[in-house]
Amino acid sequence: GGTQCAAAGGDDAQAGVIVMPFGEHGTLQDVVNSYLRVGKTMDELLVMYYAIELLRLTESIHGAGVLHADVKPDNLLVRNGGEDWCDWAAHRPGSWQKKGLALIDLGRAIDLTAVPEGTVFVGDCSTEGFRCSEMIEGTP
Repeated sequence: GGTQCAAAGGDDAQAGVIVMPFGEHGTLQDVVNSYLRVGKTMDELLVMYYAIELLRLTESIHGAGVLHADVKPDNLLVRNGGEDWCDWAAHRPGSWQKKGLALIDLGRAIDLTAVPEGTVFVGDCSTEGFRCSEMIEGTP
């Protein structure tokens, strides 16, 4: 089954629910931790692949007018479907359509169509390892 979206409480609901298939391969944080447990680092090509996946996800969600506002390894499910690892191409043929990352936990997401254009957001996740320079400096 694919992703299903439903408004909670009818047409005028303030919340929504997204139901996705179970992420049996865990999160990107789980993957990173599995390398750390054995004293290794992730292969550079795999890091680049996941970075590109994250950029694709960000571009897609921003294109839909949504700011996720909580992107972190724990909120990225690993998709590892399909058997063939040898048919990679930029247009994601074959089994590569089922590989990559899925962005989850939209609890802090912001609908950019609901705020005036040019709105500046300032926030701090308060998680030391995930704080960007803007959070540390308190700038937008």
